[in-house]
Amino acid sequence: MRVLLPTDVDADASARSLLEAVRSGDFEAGTAVPGAESLRPSPPLWSEQDQSFQLAFEGRARCDSCKNTQLLSDRFSSLPTVQVGKLRKNIFNVDLAGHISPYQAFAVAIAIFDQSRHWMKN
Repeated sequence: MRVLLPTDVDADASARSLLEAVRSGDFEAGTAVPGAESLRPSPPLWSEQDQSFQLAFEGRARCDSCKNTQLLSDRFSSLPTVQVGKLRKNIFNVDLAGHISPYQAFAVAIAIFDQSRHWMKN
């Protein structure tokens, strides 16, 4: 999953430029989109103890789930910008860094849930 977050104050111009970038395929190529910040999945790390790849949720996700996701910003790559982690049945954490609004983080979480629903059908 890749996410484009608008950074321009002019919402109409920003929405048009983001839509044009997605339609032209520039977004998938990894090029910078003016007026937007790109979020990409965090690469998992190898765990010798479990002999598997894992994301470092540091206690914020306690159950395995296809919804467990960490997205990194190209500008702020030291910490995840958004992370969704399952605590127990039907209870999830949505954590966000300071440069994304709660509204945007919630929209990303909804997209993650919708995407995982489609994976489960196939």
